[in-house]
Amino acid sequence: MTVTNSSISILEQSSTSEEVDMGTFEEVDMGGGTNDADNSKPSELHLRWARLQKYVEIKDETTTLKGKISKVSPNAGTRSSTVNKVILDGISAEAKPGEILATMGPSGSGKTSLMNVLSGRAAYQEGTISINGKALDKYGMKRLMSKVAYVKQQDVFFETLTVTDQLTYTAQLRFPDDVGTKKERNEKIRKEVERIIKLLRLRKVAHSPIMMCSGGEKKRVNIGTELLTDPSIIMLDEPTSGLDSASAISLLNVLKDLAKNHGKTIITSIHQPNSATFLNTFDKLLMLSDGHAVFFGTPNDSLPYLRSKGYACPEGYNAADHWMDLLVTDSAIEEERKEVAKYGNPTTDSSKKNSESPRFCLQKEWDNDAIARQMDVVDEIQSDGGKTIGSFEMKDGESKYTTGWWTQFSTLAHRALKKNKSNVFSPINLVRTIAIGIIVGIVYLDQRYTEKDVFNIYAYFFFAMLYWVFNERVIIQKERATASYRLSAYFASATVADLPVFLVMPCIYMTISFWMVCPSFGFITYIAVICIAFLSVMAGQALGFLIGATFDDPKIGQSVATVVVLFLMLLGGFFAKNIPSWLSWVVYISPFAYASNAAMLVIFRNPIPCDGSGALSPMCAVGDTTSFIPVDDILQSLNVFLPLGWNIALLLVYCLVPRVFTYVILRRKKGGERE
Repeated sequence: MTVTNSSISILEQSSTSEEVDMGTFEEVDMGGGTNDADNSKPSELHLRWARLQKYVEIKDETTTLKGKISKVSPNAGTRSSTVNKVILDGISAEAKPGEILATMGPSGSGKTSLMNVLSGRAAYQEGTISINGKALDKYGMKRLMSKVAYVKQQDVFFETLTVTDQLTYTAQLRFPDDVGTKKERNEKIRKEVERIIKLLRLRKVAHSPIMMCSGGEKKRVNIGTELLTDPSIIMLDEPTSGLDSASAISLLNVLKDLAKNHGKTIITSIHQPNSATFLNTFDKLLMLSDGHAVFFGTPNDSLPYLRSKGYACPEGYNAADHWMDLLVTDSAIEEERKEVAKYGNPTTDSSKKNSESPRFCLQKEWDNDAIARQMDVVDEIQSDGGKTIGSFEMKDGESKYTTGWWTQFSTLAHRALKKNKSNVFSPINLVRTIAIGIIVGIVYLDQRYTEKDVFNIYAYFFFAMLYWVFNERVIIQKERATASYRLSAYFASATVADLPVFLVMPCIYMTISFWMVCPSFGFITYIAVICIAFLSVMAGQALGFLIGATFDDPKIGQSVATVVVLFLMLLGGFFAKNIPSWLSWVVYISPFAYASNAAMLVIFRNPIPCDGSGALSPMCAVGDTTSFIPVDDILQSLNVFLPLGWNIALLLVYCLVPRVFTYVILRRKKGGERE
């Protein structure tokens, strides 16, 4: 059972000429989108946040020996076993329609955590988030998620789909069912997909598999996927990460156009842009350090601010690099400053300045309270008399999904089938399946219903029940949950769409090998064995879904799946005959045991004739060619238990119960974890 995660292989293809051309980005009408049905313009949203506080509890590893002894002696002193790690410490700022806000800071400064909070995908303990001057409560934050496009750093796609396929399937999931007849809805979706492709200059790769797109093109496809809902706020986490200079500039030009010409509110985290991008692309800058704000304002104002604090940027030096030099933690520099503080003249300003890291000085110097007072909720900034805020209030009985269950199921199933078609039914997989069928057929060629071939028949059918469970992937595909569809629709579609994957290849294998190994067994036996093999495969699939849903880390899931499957396989009845009594119960939870039992009960229905070989001695003596071995004796020697109906019923239980547990586990996970 090879456990794979939905890894994204980046096959970058040079398209520098196209992306450089995007520097002269043309204006494209954004009047369409999901609001095209009522000809209404999407609301412009002014986002503010004040005094945002977020922390997490972590285990305190600094407990002293005295603290450890206190577990036994209540009189001994102790330290708390948990501490609060501050992720965001009173952050205040704003993002306006028509502007790009860039958040910068070293790794671990809180950039991604801030965007997770602002997008409603993570909780926070204190502070206020407001839209157009109205503070958002818990339900308001949930509604805000539908107005926010959040483009994460890693582009997650089914990479065998084309760009058009990716956008079309997303649109089918997000466009309301009630925009007209089915034909009218499909036409609106087609036009919207064409608009997004034109807007983001993706026409050259519109019909190319995503795996063949360059890094910049993939990023634009990711943005296009989010733009299909015509969001008012766009958040991007490190959008230029991994892109070359030309690709990064062209992508930022796209964002600038969306802000200036289409009224979008854009918030992006960025690591270290070049000087021209830093000063000319971003309208506002929020600098973070260790979860603290150290500056909020225009990029041009940031340099005079640093100069006023004694950290002037050297002439001709990249302003962004200068900021990062001041904020990044370097242990060598920290030690040097400690030495200066220890041996230098503490009365001089120079020594005072050098005795403390610039990042700590900038954290102390920034007047966060003044910014927070400006960001406090005020009604005057509402741009539409409060109508926008009303859209965040969910009415009684109103569903957060724009499409019905059947639309979601059919769209997801069609997408998965199309993805599986190229992934599974590829020439190399077909050749592999045929080759394995022929090899197994040659190894067990022309087995007869006689004494000497009983064990080979058993081995062949046990391998047939085992191989296809052992070879198929078991990690359930996870994709980003954006309230576009119900979990039940996704899970049902994944199960249905995977059936051809799990059934067609075993059918090809069994068709080839069965008629090479035991042609005399007849067509009825062939059909019965095929059906049992299908149940075995589906039971293995259900077990794989359960393991994949339980462990979010694919590597852990793969390790656990390998151990569990090998354990159940080894104790399934074929590889170990004299199983210790304390392990004998395992055979009753092994799907391999029930599958092989059912196959043996279908195969061995009549007494076995002795052929004089003595292979089943003492049931058949050497040279005896006239006796027959009772079926019950053969089945007992093969450790077959329970009647055929019970084995089939328990296989069906194995197909169903793990799927129910999988659904429950996924249901309990947060939307962001279900991807």
